[in-house]
Amino acid sequence: MVILVNIELLLEESLANGGEMSEGNLDLDGYFKIVNAEQGIFLTVNSPIGKGEKVKAGDVFIYINERGLIVDLDLVDQVVNESLGDFVRIGEPQEEKKTGILDLLRNKSVILQKCYNS
Repeated sequence: MVILVNIELLLEESLANGGEMSEGNLDLDGYFKIVNAEQGIFLTVNSPIGKGEKVKAGDVFIYINERGLIVDLDLVDQVVNESLGDFVRIGEPQEEKKTGILDLLRNKSVILQKCYNS
């Protein structure tokens, strides 16, 4: 599950309620978002804050595979490793497909190789 959090709003709310929260003591996991637009498939990966966990490339590969998207897996790996928060075009425009077990088995070797190498 991906949860998007606006850090500034979280800090303002905490301070308004008398809290002493700051980005220095706030731990949030990194997150990714994939947008399927007319111009193509776009991926953004945001870095964690504090002691939060980084996004794992394997999680992104699984998400992509579950939707049957055809993308540049090397570019996905690069975007995850850099985690700059910028949207990067990783594939051509396409319809998402629900993949069945046969599709998953067909793509299994590529996806597993990427998951274990990330």
